[in-house]
Amino acid sequence: MLVRMKHLYQKTPTGVIYFRKRVPTDLIELTGKKVYMVSLRTHDMLKAQAKARALASELEVEWAKLRTTEEAFQTGSFKDAQALLDRYDVGTLVDGIGDLGQDRFIDFLMDKQPQSLLKEHEGSYSTLDDSGANLTGTENKALQVMDGTVSLSENNWGQVQIKLWSGKYGCYSRFL
Repeated sequence: MLVRMKHLYQKTPTGVIYFRKRVPTDLIELTGKKVYMVSLRTHDMLKAQAKARALASELEVEWAKLRTTEEAFQTGSFKDAQALLDRYDVGTLVDGIGDLGQDRFIDFLMDKQPQSLLKEHEGSYSTLDDSGANLTGTENKALQVMDGTVSLSENNWGQVQIKLWSGKYGCYSRFL
């Protein structure tokens, strides 16, 4: 039995059938798309319906994963911050040039900022210190690690030690 399905789209009556679904608003920024659309590579409506059902359930699972990842990314752990810095190779020095990873990471963060904020700070890196900066919790923690405000080290028991303050008369650290 042929049943009309909500997310099937056909450009012409005899053309290939597409699966088309709106991306939830909370995931648009993360995915970079407003609409998810993919060819089902068939002209047959019955085959398309079967493929669409499978694709819809896979898509919901993927979006659920993205949501949980995004929530964890917003709060941000120091382990995530270190992983983010490692992804940009921050701390890897190149002879005669310096830390290219740090430059790439800062450029990535600056590209995310609203134009009004960049204009207010005249495009300087102080934009990232502004309370209105568009940064996740993980990105903020990564910046703290880069600035030396917070340093990470791992002890023999696998605990992450955070050095919160270091001065002339000692230091204050905490284990996570």
